[in-house]
Amino acid sequence: MAHVAVAKVSQLRSLDERVVRLPHGSALQGIDPPISPGSLILLEEIPGIPEIESDTTKTGWSRRVYALRKGADLRCGYLDRNDNQYVLLAGAHGAGEAISVHQDELSQLSYIIGVAVPV
Repeated sequence: MAHVAVAKVSQLRSLDERVVRLPHGSALQGIDPPISPGSLILLEEIPGIPEIESDTTKTGWSRRVYALRKGADLRCGYLDRNDNQYVLLAGAHGAGEAISVHQDELSQLSYIIGVAVPV
């Protein structure tokens, strides 16, 4: 029984870097329910270069949602390509601000795999 408790604690410790509170001023509209400020999001590391070709035809929660960390800044949105560069489409329906993601910033991208929205 003690062995199980130790395993659970170590799993919690490994989650602490992956669970992030979405700051005020950040939101992703266009999916129902929207990811609003104050939401807790669970991030998963992307194992390589993102494959987005099949995602671009999907909408809402059917399309994979990404998070980009730049220092203390966190942005959420859909990932797209503009010529040879990735672009994070943050904002209403993925049509808001387009944030360029350079090759050396791909390691700062994560999948959003879980969301807890405040009610």
